[in-house]
Amino acid sequence: MKRSHLKTIALAAGLAVLMLMVVGVYRASDTPNDSKDHQISIMKIDGKWKVVDANDHKIRKIKVKRKDKVVWTAMGTDAYFHFIDDKLIGQNDAKVRKDKQFKATIADSVATGTYYYAVFCMADSEFATGDSPPVIIVE
Repeated sequence: MKRSHLKTIALAAGLAVLMLMVVGVYRASDTPNDSKDHQISIMKIDGKWKVVDANDHKIRKIKVKRKDKVVWTAMGTDAYFHFIDDKLIGQNDAKVRKDKQFKATIADSVATGTYYYAVFCMADSEFATGDSPPVIIVE
């Protein structure tokens, strides 16, 4: 086979591989990312520590989907978390300093259902309530 034919074949093969890569990247980025960020506050309401939706303090049951991000802000207290089922975010325990945030992603493999957890507030040495205890519902 002539050298020019080999170069043409190699060039065509290279272009084919490049096209497959471009199409693959396009398809991967074309898939919508449906994950959502949930802002949660740990704060005192009427003298009691509560776990509430940061945008609507009346919402105490946090509804999420797999791959959603949850951001807890400890307002005025150091807070310690204990998640009964580590499958929810990949760990059982976490700590956040006063006025700082703890961020976690809901696991892609977690089953739908209701997940209870505890938040201990150091400022008054008491547990926060949400829907008593705090709850995350994976839909």
